[in-house]
Amino acid sequence: MAQGVVDVIVSKDQNENSLVLVANCGGGLPNDLHLIRDGAEVTLKQGDIEKSVVVNHEAGAECAFNYIEMNAKTAKAFGLHDGSRVLLTYDSESKDLRLQRVTKSRASGLLLSDHNKTRTGSIIIGYSLLSLLGIPTTRGTTITIRVNSVSQRMKVLIPENELDSDFRLSPLNLRKFGLHPGKSFSLEYDQTSKTLSVLTSSAVASKQGKPTRALRPMRTIKTATTDKPTKSSRARNMENPKKLGNRATAQTLGNSMKTKTLRQSTASKMSKKSSSVKKPGTLAILAKGQHMGTSKTLTRNKKRMH
Repeated sequence: MAQGVVDVIVSKDQNENSLVLVANCGGGLPNDLHLIRDGAEVTLKQGDIEKSVVVNHEAGAECAFNYIEMNAKTAKAFGLHDGSRVLLTYDSESKDLRLQRVTKSRASGLLLSDHNKTRTGSIIIGYSLLSLLGIPTTRGTTITIRVNSVSQRMKVLIPENELDSDFRLSPLNLRKFGLHPGKSFSLEYDQTSKTLSVLTSSAVASKQGKPTRALRPMRTIKTATTDKPTKSSRARNMENPKKLGNRATAQTLGNSMKTKTLRQSTASKMSKKSSSVKKPGTLAILAKGQHMGTSKTLTRNKKRMH
C-alpha cells in the first residue's frame, strides 16, 4: 500500500490513457508513491468511476509540490480541474490507484507588513507557502481572507522569489483584521469556498463602531427603621455572665431556705400527730384493768343475791 498527496495539473500534451507522476518535489509532502512501478498499468478509481491508465514517473526536485499531470478529458471524467488536490492510494495487489479529494490544507507562514499603498486590495503570498496551501497560481486569482468574524475578498499576488514562505498585508488591512506583523500564523485554505483563514487565538478582529457602554446596576436602598432590634434571651444572658451567676446563686439559696422551712413544718406536724396517739401497750393494760374491775363487781353482786 502506497499513499501521497498531490496536485492535479491538466495538460493538453498528455495522452488520455496515461498520466505523469512527480512525487519527489522539494516542497512536497512525504510519501511512498515511488512504490508504483514506472510504466505500470493501473486502474484509476474514484467512487464508481474507473479508468485504465499507464503511470509514468518523472523527476521534479525543483518543483514546489508533488503532482500528477493528466489529460483534460480524464480530469473531467473524475470531476477534477487544474489545481485540484487529491490523495492517491495504491494497492499493489489489485493494481488500483484510488483518488480522494483533499479540499482543505494547512501551513504556517510569517506575516509581514506591505507598505505599498497601491496594494490595499491584495494579499502577497510567497510561492512556496502558496503551493503548500493549495492556492491556485493562476494570475488574477481572488480569494477570501478571513480572521475570526472579519472577512474580505482580495487578489492574490505572487512575488518573484519562488522560495518565499511569508505573506504580506497592508497596514490598513492589518488594523482591520487586528493582526500584528512579525509573527507566524497557522493558515488554512479551503479549495471549495476559496477562503484563506488565519487560525490563531491571538488574532483579534477589530470591532466596528463604538462600543456600547454598559449601564451600572442600580443599588438597592434599604429603608431605615427606628425600632431597636429585640435581643434573644440567649443574647441577653451572654451580655453579663457575672449577673447571670449572681441570679443563679440567689435562686439556689432561696430554694434551700424553702426546703428547710418545709422540713421543719413537716416535722412539727408529725410530732403533734404522734403525741395525740397512745401507744398500743398502754391501751391493752387499761382495757385489761377495766375488764378485771368489771369481773369483781359482778362476783360481789352474785354473792349478795344468794
